[in-house]
Amino acid sequence: MSESKGVSNILEVLSAISLLANGGKKILKDGKVNLEDVPAALELIKKVDVIVAAVKDVKDVIPEAKDLSQEEVAVLLASLMSAVKSFQEA
Repeated sequence: MSESKGVSNILEVLSAISLLANGGKKILKDGKVNLEDVPAALELIKKVDVIVAAVKDVKDVIPEAKDLSQEEVAVLLASLMSAVKSFQEA
């Protein structure tokens, strides 16, 4: 049996998607983009390194996904549920 590849890259991509979704939701909350959205945009820009790192490592997501253990699936599901809850509260 081969050693598990882990889920770090999947979690990194999920985190970046969550950041973008939450930031976009805050910016578009009133249905338009204007100067009132600058603080939310700046908050998103401060986290650009997380997004860039996730995009850089996206090629490693498929190999990780093909090698998931039950424990890793549980970790991913918990992270996904947390991201959904965060989006709903944003």
